[in-house]
Amino acid sequence: MSANHCNHKASQHAAQIQHDSKAIEIYEKIASHSLNDSLLKYQAKRYLLDAGISRFFRGDDLDSTTKALEKYRKLDPTFSDTSEYYQHNSTLTSCTCDVIFPSNF
Repeated sequence: MSANHCNHKASQHAAQIQHDSKAIEIYEKIASHSLNDSLLKYQAKRYLLDAGISRFFRGDDLDSTTKALEKYRKLDPTFSDTSEYYQHNSTLTSCTCDVIFPSNF
């Protein structure tokens, strides 16, 4: 079992027991490590998406989530062209709309 695989399992476990900050830290660490390896760099986008999802579960505000998304784009310039980025961004947009126009409005 690789170190990334073990760390991924650890981050999933941290997220399951609601230690979202630790899960985010691990996901971002795995993504950064993956980007430095030509064989693993394509998996980094998944870990960045998982970190973003963990931020939503942690309850981060819009500003901090937007900053994190920008951080991920700087970490991996190709991230903004991926479906994972669009998933993250569309979730952010829908959450923004719910804040501005609550569903029970």
